[in-house]
Amino acid sequence: MKRPSQGCVAIDLETTGLSPEQDQIIEIGAVKFRGDEVLDTYQTLVNPYRPLAPFIKRLTGIQQEELDHAPPFSAVADGLKEFLGGHPIIGHNVAFDVAFLARQGMALSNVPYDTWDLAAILLPRAREYSLGLLAASLGITHPQPHRALADAQVTRQVFLALRERLARLDSGVLAALAQASRRSPTWIRHLLETLEEAAPALVGTPTGVLGIDLGGLAQRLAVGRETAAVKPAVTLDGERIARLLGPDGSLARAFPSYEHRPQQVEMAQAVANALREGGHLVVEGGTGIGKSLAYLLPAVLFSLRTGKRVVVSTNTIALQEQLLTKDIPFLLKALEGASLLSPGEFRATSLKGRANYLCLRRWAQLARSDSLNMAELRLLGKTLVWLQDTRTGDRGEVNLAGRDYLMWERVSAGDKSYCPGAAEGVCFLRAARERAEAASLLVVNHALLLTDLARGGNLIPRYDHLIVDEAHHLEEEATRQLGFQVSQRSLTDELDTLARRLDHVRALLRSSKVGAVRQRGEGLLAEAEMRLPHLRDSWAALWGLLLQFVQKNRERGTDWLQLRLTASARVQPAWDQVELAWENLDSALAEAIKSGEALHGLLESGDLQSAANGATVGMDLAAWSGEMEELKEHLRLLLVAPQSDRIHWVSQEDADGALVLHDAPYSVGPELKKRLFDEKETVILTSATLATQGTFEHVRGRLGLSDADELLVGSPFDYQKAALVLLPTDVP
Repeated sequence: MKRPSQGCVAIDLETTGLSPEQDQIIEIGAVKFRGDEVLDTYQTLVNPYRPLAPFIKRLTGIQQEELDHAPPFSAVADGLKEFLGGHPIIGHNVAFDVAFLARQGMALSNVPYDTWDLAAILLPRAREYSLGLLAASLGITHPQPHRALADAQVTRQVFLALRERLARLDSGVLAALAQASRRSPTWIRHLLETLEEAAPALVGTPTGVLGIDLGGLAQRLAVGRETAAVKPAVTLDGERIARLLGPDGSLARAFPSYEHRPQQVEMAQAVANALREGGHLVVEGGTGIGKSLAYLLPAVLFSLRTGKRVVVSTNTIALQEQLLTKDIPFLLKALEGASLLSPGEFRATSLKGRANYLCLRRWAQLARSDSLNMAELRLLGKTLVWLQDTRTGDRGEVNLAGRDYLMWERVSAGDKSYCPGAAEGVCFLRAARERAEAASLLVVNHALLLTDLARGGNLIPRYDHLIVDEAHHLEEEATRQLGFQVSQRSLTDELDTLARRLDHVRALLRSSKVGAVRQRGEGLLAEAEMRLPHLRDSWAALWGLLLQFVQKNRERGTDWLQLRLTASARVQPAWDQVELAWENLDSALAEAIKSGEALHGLLESGDLQSAANGATVGMDLAAWSGEMEELKEHLRLLLVAPQSDRIHWVSQEDADGALVLHDAPYSVGPELKKRLFDEKETVILTSATLATQGTFEHVRGRLGLSDADELLVGSPFDYQKAALVLLPTDVP
């Protein structure tokens, strides 16, 4: 027999601010509905008995005199509660509304459905989850934003659209989501159980592994290994460059809106010469010359002619995306039109740091957890939907704003532990590196470029020709990547990782059929956990003494806590206490590392290694011990064994007041000269802001670039005619 549709109430509140403890409700709107049928509506203004801020008046259109004649919340509470009844209540960030009602004494037992969370799961690629933009993306009009009843009406429509999308999910994916929701004390399970269209899937079996069709995913990630054919007939001379970029050239013919710019031609010819002859080049190109095409065109022609890879490094994700989604496709289409290329012949791709890619093994560990909170379930559901069609596993494809950003670390490939998928099976990180290996033009960012240099060149495929755009950021990023830092929060992160890995060991021990192995393992687990309080106490003692030292010795008259750890600072009497605290912590870290290594040794012996995930869990523990050894060594270098050619300092972070110890080279120039400029056949640096008073002497000195050609081209942008400066006089 067909079940009747479930009745629900969409609700929205307008308030004087965002704090339930300090602010008041000024308007309530609610819509009762069953399916597409609206059963009833509820709307009332509420007197907050306080002046309304001008911002709230502008935002909502509600005026003070309207509220002065409105009833207090106590007068409308019974009517609202009766209207809500026992129905599930739906809100966009519904916890906000529930918290304000609870503050007013209305503690609700209704199941709360959150359209923000539901959208985050079902629309992983959406750019925004705000109610207005989400509604627009779903084709829902919102005539009166920030009025309670209108927002509630739109929330109802958004919920129905999302519920329809939920019902249309693949049955195996729905089954996997339902399976996960049974281990989570959240409303998702309640919604799925009331979703009639999904009923068969809820008792079904998840597709493949936890809802993922690994065979289909492997096909999507497959990369052809053939390399592009070398075309010696393709020339890279200045005349060819000028013709292609000219007013009647291939680019102009392919795109009617193309603008010929002499400055762009001049820069492209200089880049072509640097690639053809070898050597280094510094170019400042003013606003509007089209720097990206000026280096991409000669880079593509050079790669076609020689078969050699060219790497382009940018500082920002925005420029990286522009190159890959706009500029490179634009250029390749024009070159295909000029018969220099066949469609699909030239390969260009990006490569990012490992933390940008999803790790399926870590994702599966989260999916198999005994219990999941809302944040974990939301990330799991979001990535499960995304995994049905992604070809990269790159987090840049997914909206991880706000609530999901910190959770990504749990499932990313940023963890350096052993992963069998890196050698076999399905692995996004390996697939990205295979695409990079097959690419003729590879786009990276400065962070990965410099990390690769610092680690001896094992992250980016072999290259000898590099173009650095946004090069004015290169020194700053080099300072970060060629140094290191230790945060006061570092141990918390490491112990969270250890706790998860000890849970995996415990699960393996429960499955062991060898009593002696199980008993030995339980003893080692108990020993490891017994050492943790001493480690936490030693850690807290060190950072407490560091804070006191910085507060006492920082520069007078500054609010910001920051102090260079110079030789004179280290002879202060209080520094002896810091060194003593470090010795105690060093001993506690050594004991923790010893426990990790002992558990790793146990997992490499007996029946645990052959158990499912046994080898992986063991290697995870070995990796954790290695990371702790690195942390221990970094603290030693920072606190008791400073190097003369490096600078050390301690500062306080803005966000939560945590201290951070920093290490950096005094100058990155010598390192860049040795690792980059002396090693690469061609390095081209470009930006709109590289020269100082018309020369490149300063930037070359800072970066260690002793020998390079230089080019300074002006901007075709007419500032006198196209720019306007406005100075408001009525702003405080």
